[in-house]
Amino acid sequence: MLDNNGFIVVSELLKDTGKFFGEVQGNVMETMVQEDLYKRIHMFDYQAVCFREDGLKNKAPFLVTVSREICVSWGVCFDKSDFIIVIWVLN
Repeated sequence: MLDNNGFIVVSELLKDTGKFFGEVQGNVMETMVQEDLYKRIHMFDYQAVCFREDGLKNKAPFLVTVSREICVSWGVCFDKSDFIIVIWVLN
């Protein structure tokens, strides 16, 4: 018994259940396609494909540049210990 996509739902051989019928009986499946019982479609599996994106992916360099420019323009720069003290005092 086949489903509407040509996969085996019930089979005398348990190992064939769940397989595409064209893998098990390719010539019979081809005949069913020619008789318009099934239609041939092309599928692509994109699960293992990594697409590359162009452009900036991380906003951190932008934020570092902005904070550095503010620091230079105000003429006040803190090191890490000063920053921690300021946060502690504000809390």
